[in-house]
Amino acid sequence: QSKVDIKILDMLGTTTEHIKNTYPNLKQIGLLATNGTVKAKVYDKYLNNIGLDIYKFSEQLKEVAKKYIKQ
Repeated sequence: QSKVDIKILDMLGTTTEHIKNTYPNLKQIGLLATNGTVKAKVYDKYLNNIGLDIYKFSEQLKEVAKKYIKQ
């Protein structure tokens, strides 16, 4: 960070903090993401650490969401 003139954003931490601060009583969240992100469980640790369960979408809904993610 100190050797570059741009700010580096911690996407996972920033997103998680925003969710926690904006929705303090939330217990479960749906994650719209690519198959690779879901399979790699990129967000799981962060969301579970603030007490959130990740809603598992049906395969049909995943296919619909994938069309929008890739646009």
